Amino acid sequence: MDHPLRRIARQIRTMSTKQLELHPYIQNYLFNHLDALKEAFPATYRFLGENNFKYFGRLYLLDNPPGKANIDLYGEDFPEFLGKQDEFREMVYLKDIAAIDYLWFLQNTEEATVRVADGTLNLWRGLVDEVELEEIEIDTNQPVDISCHWHQGELVLAAQLVT
Repeated sequence: MDHPLRRIARQIRTMSTKQLELHPYIQNYLFNHLDALKEAFPATYRFLGENNFKYFGRLYLLDNPPGKANIDLYGEDFPEFLGKQDEFREMVYLKDIAAIDYLWFLQNTEEATVRVADGTLNLWRGLVDEVELEEIEIDTNQPVDISCHWHQGELVLAAQLVT
């Protein structure tokens, strides 16, 4: 049986911009899911900027309609989706930034580790803290495993070099 949200996503794909503007239910659907992505991926949002994030978020939404009723967990495959976009072929670390975003968003609700290029965690922290990003080196040849855990009553991200 076809999920109702998948039917909506197929309907949205066939609508013109004018039709979308006139359809409040679909506008609400898009807005809520794009807002959920923005909440789950703050560093990715800052890196891409509002317009680019909305554009790729909408593409993601149309290609990956939610399969679960809980909108708060939407976006699990967004990092992989970004990594497959031709526009980001030279920015291999963008997928990693999004993966760290989602790991942090889950806030240790499940045991998870993401493997990213060394230096990506520093870039992610700079984006989240909105600080000047200077001299951050990313070594795509050196992977690290990033995990989220409690340390002295505070939730932290830790990097472990993969040897």
